[in-house]
Amino acid sequence: MWSDEFDGNGELDQSKWNFESFEPGANNNELQKYTWNRTENCRRQDGVLVLEGRRDWWFDQGNDQTYEYTSARIQTAGKFSIKYGKIEMRALMPWANGSWPAFWMMPQNGLYGGWPDSGEIDILEYVGWDNDVAHVNAHTKDHNFLLGTNYGWSGWVGGLENSYHTYTVEWWHDRIDFYIDGVWRYGFVNEDTGPGQWPFNSEFFIILNHAIGGDWGGVMGIDTGAYDTAGDNYGVGYFVDYVRAYKWDWPDHDIPAHVEAERYEGYGGDIREQKCADLGGGWNVGYIDTGDYMQYRFNVPESAWYQIDYRVASDSSGGIVTLGKGGVDLKQTAIPDTGGWQDWETVSDLVWLEEGAQMLDVYATSGGWNLNHFKILPAPPATHVEAEYYAHMWGVQDEFSEDVGGGQSIGYIDNGDWMSFPVEVPVAGDYRVSYRVASAEGGGTITLGRDGVDIVQTSAPDTGGWKNWTTITDTATLEKGSQTLTVFATVGGWNLNWWSFELLDPDYAAWEDTYGIGGAGRSGNSDGDQWGNEAEYYFGYDPTNPSEDPARMPSTWIETSGGSFPAFTFTRRIDAPEVNYLVEVSEDLTTWSECLRDDGGSAVNSYTQLSASEDHGDGSQTVRIRYNLDLSAISGKMFFFRIRVSE
Repeated sequence: MWSDEFDGNGELDQSKWNFESFEPGANNNELQKYTWNRTENCRRQDGVLVLEGRRDWWFDQGNDQTYEYTSARIQTAGKFSIKYGKIEMRALMPWANGSWPAFWMMPQNGLYGGWPDSGEIDILEYVGWDNDVAHVNAHTKDHNFLLGTNYGWSGWVGGLENSYHTYTVEWWHDRIDFYIDGVWRYGFVNEDTGPGQWPFNSEFFIILNHAIGGDWGGVMGIDTGAYDTAGDNYGVGYFVDYVRAYKWDWPDHDIPAHVEAERYEGYGGDIREQKCADLGGGWNVGYIDTGDYMQYRFNVPESAWYQIDYRVASDSSGGIVTLGKGGVDLKQTAIPDTGGWQDWETVSDLVWLEEGAQMLDVYATSGGWNLNHFKILPAPPATHVEAEYYAHMWGVQDEFSEDVGGGQSIGYIDNGDWMSFPVEVPVAGDYRVSYRVASAEGGGTITLGRDGVDIVQTSAPDTGGWKNWTTITDTATLEKGSQTLTVFATVGGWNLNWWSFELLDPDYAAWEDTYGIGGAGRSGNSDGDQWGNEAEYYFGYDPTNPSEDPARMPSTWIETSGGSFPAFTFTRRIDAPEVNYLVEVSEDLTTWSECLRDDGGSAVNSYTQLSASEDHGDGSQTVRIRYNLDLSAISGKMFFFRIRVSE
């Protein structure tokens, strides 16, 4: 993502680097004067950066002083900084006693105070008197050389002064590792005990310098002859082939996606990683304040509605998270106060995403929450819709419901306010529409509509309080397909927790076209697994009242076989061996038992397959089965078959 290859000859590229001009003794009692853009001390030479230390008695006309030793120190503050990634240099070390070159990093903004509180990362330090011994170090408030507790390693690496070597740090949110020539030399971990141990969660910039003498470099004296530039002599060079920095390149996320919050591509603000006490452990992103954000790359397979699930915790009255793209807000979602910074809950919402590769922003419109991970999933076909999952709205506000099951509801609904919801209506037909409402102002009128056309108006009663919830129902005729339905306040003055639609009179020909399976019945998700099976078919029979009863589940009759055995016919796929068909029976539509095939048998909960057709030519066949007990065995009971289809 950033590099300087030092190609060519001439001055340093000051679009990437800054010079630092320190006086002798300003740092660690070093002897040199760091000069400003003086090519004798800093230059590109045949594709290599040379930081040359010199004993040249240089006269500085700017301050009318003469300096015995000169050298150069350059850094990238304000021009390049990085938080987490791989930073690498290829270089040849100076050879003289007194030389003290370094390749290191310091914090851009001193988040925790002055040195060493905000941290220091020394990717390489070298002292000329200790030939071929490399040193790596890191300093923090609790771990630094003044206390004798700094993180670090020293070791012999051959040929540092006569051949080029690579010096690398790999910096993650949970550890820092040092490498020389690709070989791991040292590392330490984030113990999550605070910035005294780990201040390495902010931007750091890069520094290159060639010091002369000082508290460490001058321990064994100075080789004045090596640095002396009398006549045409050169001084002592620190030669750098390149400096490169790479941000961690997390893979693009394909939907459905599970995204760990700490694996962001870009970010803004003082966010920090923390060890997470949620299920599965790992790390979360914390210290999220208003205006902070994280960025993640996604491949969206098609323009459609998607469900987004945030795993959040808050101990400061919650906040608002906004999913955005290119500075445009896509969807805002309220985050509750979960009772603690490590008390985790999942909040969900629906968002429309356009097809294609894109960068999405998770933005703190209102901060004060932690994020462990989030998921983006294809939006499931909606039959039960939480009111706060609207795609768009006018005039309403989210609040906490205090209804059974908790969660959020929609309040402050006045005349003309509305919410729109993307739904998938599986087949055309009549549906029972239910609303979970509360009102303390005489109720109101709810209108369900589509594309500006009213479908059905329903009266909402006065329930005696804004948190006194009741369920009201009505009947609506809906068209098949993906669509946006609007819940409109013709007369406001009510709260809405959720609403749902439930098929009453399906168009079975359309159903067969949709799911590739035929037969009387209805579809649903009765096994409660939160994912729709390919189809679940119900067939009901009441021996005491064989006529159709539209007020009960299910809504179709089962014929009898020979006047005494319940039987029915259905169509199933035979070209898909991974699709399973399971016959089950129930007396209450709540408890189901497997009904086993036992042709000609008489056992309870068994059936006989009476016939099975050949392939119709489209990969399907017609099957006719009967229950193995006659009507007298189930007299006076409600009795139901179910064909449960799964992959």
